[in-house]
Amino acid sequence: MNECFSAAAAKHLDDGDLLSQRQRWDNTAYLAGYVVECSLKCVLGAAGLPPVRFGHDIKSMTYRALSLGLLLSPAACRYTPPGTPEFADIMANWVPDLRYGPAGSVTATQASAWLRAAHGVYQETVVAAILDGLEDKP
Repeated sequence: MNECFSAAAAKHLDDGDLLSQRQRWDNTAYLAGYVVECSLKCVLGAAGLPPVRFGHDIKSMTYRALSLGLLLSPAACRYTPPGTPEFADIMANWVPDLRYGPAGSVTATQASAWLRAAHGVYQETVVAAILDGLEDKP
């Protein structure tokens, strides 16, 4: 299977928006994390690093891998995620195992913040890469 991280990020962002409208906060937050993961994997791919190697560890994608990727491909500096508090929170607290938590594990405030972070990361990475011709439109 050939991964298309930009399409996956777009799909998860759309679903996260729909779930947020229905006040399904746990799954909104869960999908927001996957938007960030897929968006960062687009950056890693643009920098010439194998994105699947990092699994679901978004912390290693941002700190170690992006630093290395930016050294290898300075042009990828354009695709750095925003330095917002929402982004810092999702990076510190999101894990794929969130899907196994009981209902109500995530508050509306946190889910909304993570969804804002997901939108910001998507715009700064995937949309920018599409506009630059490095990614196909999802």
